[in-house]
Amino acid sequence: AREEELNSHKNEIESLKGYSRNVSNEQELQAVLNDIAEAQTSLSNHRDYVESKLTSIKKYMNSLDIIIMWVMETRTRINISRGLASTERTKVFESIK
Repeated sequence: AREEELNSHKNEIESLKGYSRNVSNEQELQAVLNDIAEAQTSLSNHRDYVESKLTSIKKYMNSLDIIIMWVMETRTRINISRGLASTERTKVFESIK
């Protein structure tokens, strides 16, 4: 949304610059255009940064999901093993390692 807004302002200023006959006004308008270009670059860089962080978070969440599944499975196996004989329970515990 911000990028579209900046593009809109940039187009307006460029059209004003085309109508301007005053060198001073043209310089001011060019300075504003330069500021807008800098803001667009900054927004683009920030978007890339945020997308990178979101990708990292997704990978982390996937790892956590895998860990949670392993913990739930292990917990189930331990609960089931409580009703088993001692030797069988030991085998279950050893298989968890």
